[in-house]
Amino acid sequence: MTQFILIPAITEEKRNNKLLTAYAMPAGPLSEQDRAALDKQRSLITFPLQELGLTATGFSAIDSVRRLLAGQGHVFGWLDSQRLYCSGKCEGSSAEHGMALALLLRDRTGELTIIATGTLGGAGNKITIETVAKIPEKLQLVLEQQQAGKLGDKKTIFFTPQFYKALDGENQPIKDLPITLVLAEIGVDVIPVSQLSEILQIPGLLMPANSSINKTLPMQKIIINHILGAKTKQAEIREITDTGISFGRDESCQIVFDPEKDDSVSRVHCKIDIKNGNQFFLTDLNSRNGTYVNEKKISAPTELAAGDKVQLGKNGPLFSVDLDPRPQQS
Repeated sequence: MTQFILIPAITEEKRNNKLLTAYAMPAGPLSEQDRAALDKQRSLITFPLQELGLTATGFSAIDSVRRLLAGQGHVFGWLDSQRLYCSGKCEGSSAEHGMALALLLRDRTGELTIIATGTLGGAGNKITIETVAKIPEKLQLVLEQQQAGKLGDKKTIFFTPQFYKALDGENQPIKDLPITLVLAEIGVDVIPVSQLSEILQIPGLLMPANSSINKTLPMQKIIINHILGAKTKQAEIREITDTGISFGRDESCQIVFDPEKDDSVSRVHCKIDIKNGNQFFLTDLNSRNGTYVNEKKISAPTELAAGDKVQLGKNGPLFSVDLDPRPQQS
């Protein structure tokens, strides 16, 4: 599961105001078929596949996150295998903060509802959160969404710049706006921040201690070689984090199958977890058609070895698994 970041979008007509959804997922090189099928309304931003159309917002987010992590001594090579998705046109500078958080918090389990607005500034590895237009209107939008029950029952956090531009053109502290107290009363914490690094330093709130962002060693990787199904002859490489790698037709999965051509695959079909640093276990997630390892249906977590073949459904997509580094032989 991945962490979704909500980005307030304010338009000229209030009825068109909405919360866009941004998220990041790992992905390998795209096939020609995938390229042809891209849904441009999703504002796909792919790194480092620049020919697919990085927007200015995407460039700013990826560059800022890379500089931040490098400055703090964290690994950042994983950024090159990420794609940023947005439910609408996340092309304005006010979406930069949200997209940066979508990258940094990509391996959260989604137990929080996170909202963000702000443009990214600063120099070097000091990434600042600068004010943007219509912050009071964005707070009002979030208030209306929460009152309507559209934000769900999770704890909600709204990250904003420290200041908003008042009617007289002067910057004023966001914490002085009365609406922030109203939001707090209904379960939305407005947290003004001046730098992106401040969010990473909130203890136990956003960045788990075992997050891959905090690791300084190379990540374990799994290589999926597709043998049968819509992705035949394609290979996908994924870093395995502590949240594992999920397989299914739902776009929240790390390995996504064609919802029409691979109809034997459940929305969230199975998952690979890593244990003890070098053991990989496959678990069926109560799928409709079952999961098979080397032609045998599994009913419990099953350890995988390099070269094992996994099939999703008796006649469904088939792929082989390779591991990097490979588990040590006992």
